[in-house]
Amino acid sequence: MVGVPWCDQCDEYVGAGSVTTEGGCPTCGARVDRGDVATRVSERAGDEPMPVPWHLKLLALGVVVYLGFRLWQGIGWLLD
Repeated sequence: MVGVPWCDQCDEYVGAGSVTTEGGCPTCGARVDRGDVATRVSERAGDEPMPVPWHLKLLALGVVVYLGFRLWQGIGWLLD
């Protein structure tokens, strides 16, 4: 995925077609941050994996409790 070319010195969006062949801003010549997501992901490749968010753990716990309760109700219904 390619992000938006952005010049920090000009503080504005630089059109992808107007970026110089060296990757600079056409107005000031400064290096343009492409905002390339794929590059950032590859830089994190050696890092540890991202942790599971707390709200996902809470959701999983709620699902387990709910299904356990429904199983208990179903068994009680079958025994009656």
